[in-house]
Amino acid sequence: MQLWRVEKNLKRGTFNVKKKTKILILSGISGVLLWLGLRMEGIISQKGIELIKFFEGFSYKPYLCQAGVPTVGWGTTMYPNGKKVTINDMPITKQQAEIYLRNDIKTVEENIKLFLTKVLTQNQLNALISFAYNVGIGGLQKSTLLKKINVNPYDKTIREAFGQWIYVKEVKSQGLINRRAKEADLYFS
Repeated sequence: MQLWRVEKNLKRGTFNVKKKTKILILSGISGVLLWLGLRMEGIISQKGIELIKFFEGFSYKPYLCQAGVPTVGWGTTMYPNGKKVTINDMPITKQQAEIYLRNDIKTVEENIKLFLTKVLTQNQLNALISFAYNVGIGGLQKSTLLKKINVNPYDKTIREAFGQWIYVKEVKSQGLINRRAKEADLYFS
């Protein structure tokens, strides 16, 4: 896989690409990637989707997750129409759950595109999307993990930053310990 190194040069309003070719800023990093013809629609791969499904688990009926949030399908807490899931909602089908999952992932992807300042590999994106799907966009935005990635996506301390997010209501969760370890492994693979 060929990666494009993109360095922001704010003074000149250009990006320096691998061979020092200069191009205009279109719309942050997303615009540059789009101009280069790199995939930006649906940035998660099937591997990333399977990781999310594995750790979220599936439920036809709404239930309260460890954090006490009403959840259905593969971790959906809000329906595509903006209505929050409630514990009294009707059960859903797997087909509906798939639609909800794809909608949730799309929302995460759109926000990650806004926050990232570096180009990531597919596995790095998969891991980051899984992380954000679980902790939420606000959690990602304020995380040390994102800050480290935006400085140097290959910094080895990023593994530790994943590992900081293992608590549910101030109690360590073995499920989150396992998830963060898998996400970090995928990120560095």
